[in-house]
Amino acid sequence: MTLPFEMKKIALWFSLILGGITSASGDAPNPGENNRDNKTEPAQYHRIISLAPSITETLFALGLGEQVVGVTRYCNYPPKALAKPKVGGYLDPHLEAIIALKPDLVITFPGHQTLTPRLEQLGISTLQVQHQKLKDILASIRIIGVAAGKEVAARTLLANLRSRMDAIKAKTAHLPRPRVLVVMGHPPNPLREIFVAGAADPYDEMIRIAGGINAYQGHLIRVPPLSAEGIMHLDPEVIIDLISEQTAPQNLDDTALLQDWAGLSTVTAVKTGRVHFFADDFDTVPGPRFIRTLEKMARAIHPELNWAEP
Repeated sequence: MTLPFEMKKIALWFSLILGGITSASGDAPNPGENNRDNKTEPAQYHRIISLAPSITETLFALGLGEQVVGVTRYCNYPPKALAKPKVGGYLDPHLEAIIALKPDLVITFPGHQTLTPRLEQLGISTLQVQHQKLKDILASIRIIGVAAGKEVAARTLLANLRSRMDAIKAKTAHLPRPRVLVVMGHPPNPLREIFVAGAADPYDEMIRIAGGINAYQGHLIRVPPLSAEGIMHLDPEVIIDLISEQTAPQNLDDTALLQDWAGLSTVTAVKTGRVHFFADDFDTVPGPRFIRTLEKMARAIHPELNWAEP
């Protein structure tokens, strides 16, 4: 049985993997604040360490894979990242392992505020990005591209992402907006403490772009916990349940996962069969592949559209 404390760790995992530790309001330091690397000339970095899966994905997407010399144990995409030396996890990066790899740049999140000054004292440049909002994910691509001499590649990637986002907005602009709940973690049946995406979370923005409205309209808390009764009160029309190795055992199919929701048979999404399980590895990583999750979300929210057409 999954204990409440374990569920709190799951919610913390989602909060961290989606952009670092924040205050209740979702505020965080500005990317690169107090970091001298924003003032350096581009293309001078040859040994880069990434301290988050989304950062790793961005580096490879910009053609910087050969310069990456270290990643976290959670960095598994692209497959070439698996072969890179590991420097610990997001919460527990190993300073000694980082130093041993002799990096000339370490890219961090706001949650690495303790580590950053220690690296700077050792003469290792750092670059901080954040993923608190969808605009931050896009900005991080530009920031990394400019710093590492891949500004053209960054502009090309961003143009592609924005074009695909605009296409979704255009297709859903004049449609009814169903109430959508993005679930970011919960214990197995019976459902008790259910963590959902709040108004301060990037998934809230993705719901709106995909043509829905967040069923949870509370503010301040990024990943609030709800009871089963709370879910019934919200009565979402669509539920998107994010499944990852952090939140569910492996090899569970949709039929088994649906059993978790069977007890909430009065909820509209459950009654109408509109509980969707998102279990692709990119669904919980706010790197450039967020667009694939957004496109999946749009299809789930508006299945009446012909998504094969541009």
